[in-house]
Amino acid sequence: MKAWKWSAGVWLTICMIAGLALTSYAEGVSPADSQVKGILYRVSGKGSTAYILGSIHIGNQDMYPFGEAILKSMAQADAFVFECDNESQEAVMAARSLMYDQNGLLLEEKVSPECYEKLRQVCKIKGYSLANFDTLHPWAIFSQLSFDVAAGQMGVDSAKAAQKLGVDAHVKAFARRERKEIHYLETVQEQLGELNGLSLALQNHMLEQTLDAILDPSTVKGIDADIGSWPILWKNGDARAFADSYWKGYNEDAQPELVQEYHQSLVTDRNILMADRLAAMMEENPRTYFVTIGLLHVVLAGDSVVELLQEKGYQVECLSQPKEDAQ
Repeated sequence: MKAWKWSAGVWLTICMIAGLALTSYAEGVSPADSQVKGILYRVSGKGSTAYILGSIHIGNQDMYPFGEAILKSMAQADAFVFECDNESQEAVMAARSLMYDQNGLLLEEKVSPECYEKLRQVCKIKGYSLANFDTLHPWAIFSQLSFDVAAGQMGVDSAKAAQKLGVDAHVKAFARRERKEIHYLETVQEQLGELNGLSLALQNHMLEQTLDAILDPSTVKGIDADIGSWPILWKNGDARAFADSYWKGYNEDAQPELVQEYHQSLVTDRNILMADRLAAMMEENPRTYFVTIGLLHVVLAGDSVVELLQEKGYQVECLSQPKEDAQ
């Protein structure tokens, strides 16, 4: 099967979809002489302010401690907002249900023979049980395995360790320690429902690319080849570099119909939903919010939550870069 240059699987998990099982968190964030800017915006109007932080759902130590702008913004917040509840018992049960094929189809019936054989090889290398994957949807498998790929490229020992170093983990630890209110913009049913709705062709490609990256890291191309540099880009607040990398891969892909499906379902549609719900939250209960959502939902010119809020009449300012650099 022809390699898919765009390789969206790892982008999906660490920049857009919140992890399914973040069971433990970092102990918090400490004020220090840090230059970590992150991707941070301030949205204000109608009596409310929302600080919106673009998140990478896993990371490494280069991303910490948070710099002054992030820490001050968190300290000012009355409530914290995240994409999706992925920890409550109800959410975990719903996620498990959605990850499994309810029609009884086995994975081997939904992916190509080449893809299934690659999964067999990965299971042998990693010590996973192939049987544990047989009743899962392909998207559920690449969502889990992509953490292994990203952790390796970021120089972190394990996917579990990389998850603990994710931006969400640190922000949520702070919110809990300060006993702040926590709200969510999506339900797990909505978030994973988008994945369930992806065509099998798209799921098959994303899974195969993730497997290729594990079997031979030298084959990683396009966007995913730059993952090792992401913590430094995030530290420097370089939203443009993330956006340019994404659009470069998008425009070069040989299968535009699959790229368009991915982007519409997992970026555009979810941007609209999150912007509408955040605006409603800000108008119904005016206060200061600190919002942590996937990076790709805030950095893409022409298709972002912050731009949708601007269209609704809110003022938007990038706090991680000077105005002339953030255009």
